[in-house]
Amino acid sequence: MLEVEAWREDYLYWDLEEVARAMEAPRPTAPPGQESLALAWNRWESLVRQGAFFKTLGRVNWRVVPEPPRIPIPLLEEITRLGGLVEAFLRGLEQHLGESEFLRNELGFPACPQEEELWELERSRPLELMRLDLGLENGRHPRLLEIQVVMGGLGITHALRQTYGSHPLLPGTLPMYEACLWRAWEEMGGAESGLAAVLGAKRSAYRHEHLLLARSLHRGRLAVAPLMALSPSPSGSLSLPDGRKVVLIHRLFRSPGVFRNAQAKAKIILEALGQNRIRLLNPWKDVLEDKRILALIHHPKAEEQLGDCLDPVQLEGLRSYVPLTWRATPQRMSQVSGLPTSRRGFYLKKGRSFESRALFHGRKLNLRQWEAACRRAKLEGDWVLQLEVPSRPWNWTYLEPSSGTMRSMLGYVRLCPFFFRGSDGTMKLADILITAREESSRVHGASDAVLVVPGAPC
Repeated sequence: MLEVEAWREDYLYWDLEEVARAMEAPRPTAPPGQESLALAWNRWESLVRQGAFFKTLGRVNWRVVPEPPRIPIPLLEEITRLGGLVEAFLRGLEQHLGESEFLRNELGFPACPQEEELWELERSRPLELMRLDLGLENGRHPRLLEIQVVMGGLGITHALRQTYGSHPLLPGTLPMYEACLWRAWEEMGGAESGLAAVLGAKRSAYRHEHLLLARSLHRGRLAVAPLMALSPSPSGSLSLPDGRKVVLIHRLFRSPGVFRNAQAKAKIILEALGQNRIRLLNPWKDVLEDKRILALIHHPKAEEQLGDCLDPVQLEGLRSYVPLTWRATPQRMSQVSGLPTSRRGFYLKKGRSFESRALFHGRKLNLRQWEAACRRAKLEGDWVLQLEVPSRPWNWTYLEPSSGTMRSMLGYVRLCPFFFRGSDGTMKLADILITAREESSRVHGASDAVLVVPGAPC
């Protein structure tokens, strides 16, 4: 991993010196004889020295476990199988989206005029990477809660893998990410310069994660910059402020959101994409992570509309992994809005994440709050209602960095497996980010969570 200072020209945010100081700050130590505490502090120190910060610069702002959990091999195999089913379903969906009014209506496609233009440009290119968010029914059985093609977590997952050691069945996110980058560079004729860019907001919450990822690459360079730093050059290419040409962009932004909030820059990127001057590492296909896809999987017309991408047995297999999910139509919301707490075993979720990551847990709202959430979903029209997955928490012993003590909790687990397209064209499981919290319905944000990767199976 390169030192932070060596990345000065490729990190265009303002806080590089602060990052460097935080990584070199003195580290706490454990009293003699407390082996578990000492090991946890060693893990914590490894993450800080890598720069694996989250929200709070200068410290690992999550609960660090001394030993990673071991995921049984059959569960890893099941997650791999699920990834293949999801990828086949998404591929079939894309094949039919252009001519199917039913699919367009079910998914609200296009969400803005430019989304269809982007889709036409990118439809022939398959996804290079995707992340699934899985809950564990009764603590054991994976259930698909969300599909992400515009995801975070790559840098953090790599840092955790460096800290906890390799896994014999999981190659890790970095080598597979780097292989995808290199293939795209070669296809664009830019392998010699090897410059890609991660573009975010002015104060991107992902900037440190992507700096960590950039510093870890063994070949090629990855610039981490605000979207505002990109501009057209006289030659017609896209450039950083120092004039270096960017031919490959890591997919970070969501198309409808960026076209609403940064129209000028988004237009530049769209034009360059249409003229084949740039490549987006993961195609610009935000519709593929719309939560209404989960409702579509359970729709009675799914086999009729998409039966050629999965045979009936495969489709039923995919459905077995997806909690019952429905579009939040006005009729359905009228049926559930007045239910008592005991009968509200649902999550109400915003369909498109570019607008909001809003989520309501029916059993944790009073009647007034629940009815307000139902009215919002009915009014906006792009929400889903998903059956709650009955969970069983795992036991965790962890370091609480703020107090320097070992504590324990029962934590509800979410697994986030990362899949990358390999050189043979198939999606492969690279690694799994594990998040655990004491509350089962909120996992985003890490200050009260365990973040870890699986250890080698027994």
